Amino acid sequence: MLPSGAMRHVWVDAQTYLETKVEREGRGTLGQPVTVTIYYRDYQTIEHLQLPAVIETSAGTGQASDRLVIDKVQFNPKLDDGLFARPVVAADRSR
Repeated sequence: MLPSGAMRHVWVDAQTYLETKVEREGRGTLGQPVTVTIYYRDYQTIEHLQLPAVIETSAGTGQASDRLVIDKVQFNPKLDDGLFARPVVAADRSR
């Protein structure tokens, strides 16, 4: 049970002990209760960790599912400090 009181069910593969499916209670676009289902597929070993390369999510029956395909995973990549610099704002041209 989650802190909100909602229930979450987790399916685990008996051989790998990896999560294959999760169901939890959620809210639809109109606020109605729906069951959100998440499937974890195509696990790959990346730096000694098992990570799913495909994550599929659906909310409620008859709804289209979303599919996330992860192409590349990097842990602690080198990032240019300029990525975190304050953006340059053009001078006010209304004067």
